[in-house]
Amino acid sequence: MSAVAAPAAAAVDARNALLSAGGGIVAVHDHDGVLARLSPEALTDPAAGVVAFRVRPGTRRPGWLPADLHTALGADQRLTGWGRPGEGDWALAATAALAQNVGHILVLDAWLLTPTLLRDLLSNLQSTAAALWLVGRGALSDDQHDAVTEWVADLTDPHDFLRAWADRPSLIAEPGRPLPAPTPAPVTPPEDLSDPWPHRLPDDDFTTFRATCRDLLEPTQFTALDEHFMATAVTARAWFAEHLTRVTLTDEQNVAARLHQVWQDSPTIPHFLTALKAHQVAAFSLGWFLKVDRDQLLGTVAVSPRRAARTPALWARLGGYASPHRGAVCALVGAGLDVADLGDVLVESVIDAGRTVILPSGRRLHIEEGAHRLVHAQKLARHLNGAHGDDPLVTDPDGRPLSERAAATVVMTARLELGLNLTGLRVERRSPTGDRWASRWGISIQELT
Repeated sequence: MSAVAAPAAAAVDARNALLSAGGGIVAVHDHDGVLARLSPEALTDPAAGVVAFRVRPGTRRPGWLPADLHTALGADQRLTGWGRPGEGDWALAATAALAQNVGHILVLDAWLLTPTLLRDLLSNLQSTAAALWLVGRGALSDDQHDAVTEWVADLTDPHDFLRAWADRPSLIAEPGRPLPAPTPAPVTPPEDLSDPWPHRLPDDDFTTFRATCRDLLEPTQFTALDEHFMATAVTARAWFAEHLTRVTLTDEQNVAARLHQVWQDSPTIPHFLTALKAHQVAAFSLGWFLKVDRDQLLGTVAVSPRRAARTPALWARLGGYASPHRGAVCALVGAGLDVADLGDVLVESVIDAGRTVILPSGRRLHIEEGAHRLVHAQKLARHLNGAHGDDPLVTDPDGRPLSERAAATVVMTARLELGLNLTGLRVERRSPTGDRWASRWGISIQELT
């Protein structure tokens, strides 16, 4: 065993010993102030399933404590969703802990709580199945002591606590030094600045687009663009040869579905515009004219959602809402479910920790990476509320089925508050079909005679 691994293993053994003796709850009586500068930020590690928060002095209202825990778990009390912010709900805090697989909850300055709030804390966190660590300073009143010892036989020495968490570096800040920075949550890497793709493309007809790009772009930019252009043109020509018919409406619907898929998979708008030029070339080679109104197209593109633009970091912003149903609605709409069909999703429809949703009709929805946690959290919330498998998944916090208008408001406010664009500027009951591309996107196709 390495020199680094040995102390970590010893700390894990010490933690397990304390938890085993306390039945999953450890009460630390820091009567000498050894842990006075203990940092909740240094203890919190979402990746390791550890969350810590400090009881604020004067906590008397029952909702303050779960609100503080929920904030430590990532809830943002400033986000309202055009409603009321989270006012502290034990069920919501417990759901967040379960959804994030929290294994340890540390409550610092726990003796600031009244005996009643201590009992509430201990009883309400049992549903999380997380180990609970109560760290308190000063003398306990008789009522506080009785409340704690109802759950824990003995109070632990603060030095035992430090040995149990010795694998957490810089737990306590030295006087005169700032508190340690929290362990950052995993984020999506920033965009590669060395990406050779151009940010702007020449405004030219598809017949001369490639030559104009060769003349105006940097060699590295043109090489990257041309590889994408040529590969797309080859696959597009094969697709046109297989799918185009002489029935105009069918042609437009097929092409609209194809271009919609291209838009969803395009990393950037220049990628999509290049692919569109390649489709025009491919169609023209087979005797078809793919007509594009560039101004109308760019106007629509500016407000249209695109799956490739959504990242796990963007989905994680929805974790700031206190109510998990908001994240679940957005995740399902992002997977292609119409707002009008949200009521078809049942609790038992969600499988594989939210990654897959199977509707009663047999349709399968594949939830995007990062968004599946939101669907899973809503399923956990419904179970905690006593819902059965055949009950609807999407409800408000009181368990009432969510109306289409309320669901549309959730999607719309997520765009305004968090920048998560799922439906464009208008939330419709049904997603636009192929026959809308001519009017919305300015794209149509016709056979050359």
